[in-house]
Amino acid sequence: MQDAQQTILDHYQHPSHKGELAEFTHHAKVENPLCGDQVEVFLRVSVDGIVEEVGFVGRGCVISQATTDMLLADVLYKPLHEVHQRNLESQLALLDVPIGVTRQRCVLLSLRAVQSATPPDIGE
Repeated sequence: MQDAQQTILDHYQHPSHKGELAEFTHHAKVENPLCGDQVEVFLRVSVDGIVEEVGFVGRGCVISQATTDMLLADVLYKPLHEVHQRNLESQLALLDVPIGVTRQRCVLLSLRAVQSATPPDIGE
């Protein structure tokens, strides 16, 4: 668990995908109204539905921001239909640490953003 916690901190402190994309095809901004966490995602998706480039900006807790960076790394170069199959369990698997019910909204914030930015029928 220590390694997983360090991985989460690394993604929070040194995100690989932080920043707006100069050119993107899909975009969404979501907020958790209970705590104020925000995530705005930028995706460049090919005409056949493959995620080719990712970026995000946001503010919030370690879990919401680290999970965003981890999710974007995970969906990069994947078809959108796989992105739309993701759920809470797949998000929790990225973190590999126990997350309480109250923090699950933080874990799902980035997934809500990515899924709301992209129509599920592209690339099917």
